[in-house]
Amino acid sequence: KVAIVPGSAFGEGGEGYIRISYCYNEKELKEALDRMEKFIGRLRSGETYTT
Repeated sequence: KVAIVPGSAFGEGGEGYIRISYCYNEKELKEALDRMEKFIGRLRSGETYTT
């Protein structure tokens, strides 16, 4: 389970950020973060993909 909330929900200092809350064991969390890292890398490189 993951919740992502705009940083602005926590005040002006949070503008431009996000807050991620999770409820997983460490192994599942690492896998999720690895997947997010790959996804962000594709976004930065301009790679497109379908869902």
